[in-house]
Amino acid sequence: MPSPDAPITVGVLFYCRTGCTFRLVQHLCAGINAIPGVRALPALVSDSRRLKEEYLAHQDAIMAAIERDLVASGEFAYPGAEVIPWKSIPLVDLNFLSQVDALLVGGPVYAGSLAAPVHGFWDLLAHSNPRGALAGKLAAPFATVSSALDGGESACLDLFSVLSSFGMTVVTLGYLDPAMSSGSTLSTVSALVAQVGQRVDQRVFFRDLSVSWQLDEFTQRTRLSAEDARVAFKTGQLMAGTAKLSRLGASA
Repeated sequence: MPSPDAPITVGVLFYCRTGCTFRLVQHLCAGINAIPGVRALPALVSDSRRLKEEYLAHQDAIMAAIERDLVASGEFAYPGAEVIPWKSIPLVDLNFLSQVDALLVGGPVYAGSLAAPVHGFWDLLAHSNPRGALAGKLAAPFATVSSALDGGESACLDLFSVLSSFGMTVVTLGYLDPAMSSGSTLSTVSALVAQVGQRVDQRVFFRDLSVSWQLDEFTQRTRLSAEDARVAFKTGQLMAGTAKLSRLGASA
């Protein structure tokens, strides 16, 4: 059993293709890191190995632009917090899962379901992960949608059973703070569902993004509302605080 004084790690496992979820993850991680003694550890579920080099070049350019825009737009203005570079985020592996005390997992919603790579990761894990390795660890889903009609809430609920099947304890963070379900955000008491300004047309990746105004317009479409950014930060804080209390309770 870990010492009560040992650092607590909250993993943020996500899939992202156009930058919207990457943007949300920045706020989640900032919230986690705001709790003393807790650190955020992001990792990617990726299909990058199957993507064309042209696509990857466009993706890197967009993520770099989002990193700059987070600061320049004033959206990411947490004292002492720094934007996590896209290229520094590793692909998830079994070692990552062994390091975390709690896990936030999510991605964009397509056709009413979380992106296929998110579910595909858990399908593969079921055949390779030693039974019980994740038992007792805290977990919560999150999602990004372009409208209330995208099915973000139901997509997160689908993940509840997946996480539970690995013995993880699913935490519905919205029940811990009334502010989580107030305001204009789509977030509900059971999961964080953040609405991006406008779903990005992925075909743009295969166009020429060397024109600065086109890249700027694309980046602006990924911005979160102030309310969704606030709730994402609060979600990170609540998960970190819950993991900390869980550690203290287990050592008592």
